[in-house]
Amino acid sequence: MATLSQNGWSAIPDRTGIVTYTVPGTQVKLPLRQGDAATLLLYVASRFDKEVENIDVAEGHSVPDDWGYAYRNIRGATRLSNHSSGTAMDLNATQHPLGTTGNFTAAQVTRIHKILSATGGTVRWGGDYSGRKDPMHFEVNATAAQVRAALKKLKLPLTDNPLDVYSKTILQVARKKVAYTLKRVLAEGVEGNDVKKLQKKLKVVPVDGIFGPDTAKAVEAFQKAHKLEADGMVGATTAKALGWKFSG
Repeated sequence: MATLSQNGWSAIPDRTGIVTYTVPGTQVKLPLRQGDAATLLLYVASRFDKEVENIDVAEGHSVPDDWGYAYRNIRGATRLSNHSSGTAMDLNATQHPLGTTGNFTAAQVTRIHKILSATGGTVRWGGDYSGRKDPMHFEVNATAAQVRAALKKLKLPLTDNPLDVYSKTILQVARKKVAYTLKRVLAEGVEGNDVKKLQKKLKVVPVDGIFGPDTAKAVEAFQKAHKLEADGMVGATTAKALGWKFSG
């Protein structure tokens, strides 16, 4: 009988059936078990990137920290990790190390649970472990039949090669646009992550999170292009034009 990883899926010691996929909408590449398991995990990774946290190379890091297949035991244990069957992935691992807590905001945790709820509980998050937490970690937590049923409910493709259909189907289902909510007016002198998001949106360089003259000029140009009052500030009207919600 084949050796099983912790979740009951057959482990893969020689990488047979492991395919490296690009997470839709990102540059992140994850080696995963070919077929339904990959479809499900890439769905979660895609939504995580859009709704929770950017999974491309993190600021301050020079190498990717998103991981998939690895034939190894669970850290500190003798049982094969679910990475060994290609049915697990780690996202932004260096930002959410094994054994840590509190590095996601309450709002982010809520979004993670919303994504997992959409899978019908077929994917489990390490941040919910009853023992040692593993906030970077997501794993298939169901049988092959249950995974396939979840994909049908999500209207995701049932195929042995999800890479062939991602650009058309996964992006449509998993990456529906989620409007960013701006919680304050942005103007010169303001600093923060919301300013960084604005700078990225308007292609302001550098993206430093400081609302200076260059950012104000970019906002004014955007406002003029959209026939808005060009005051260089981002309030409710400009936020709407940006495709954002405003609750400031």
